Amino acid sequence: MAPPVISIILPTYNDKAYLPAALESITSQSYGNFELIIIDDGSSDGGCNLSRIREQGPPSTLFLTTQPRRK
Repeated sequence: MAPPVISIILPTYNDKAYLPAALESITSQSYGNFELIIIDDGSSDGGCNLSRIREQGPPSTLFLTTQPRRK
């Protein structure tokens, strides 16, 4: 497979209810040569569980970064 041509950046914060639909929308596109970068801004709802995200069938190139929420 060729290197990804498009990078999709998906920022999230406590979006557990919406993440499956967002991933479905991204992965159902007709163009498949992309990488998906999910940036979790310290969610407390467990929405950015990597194994659960992988079950949704995102592209093979997936980056997930999380950071603690500052108070």
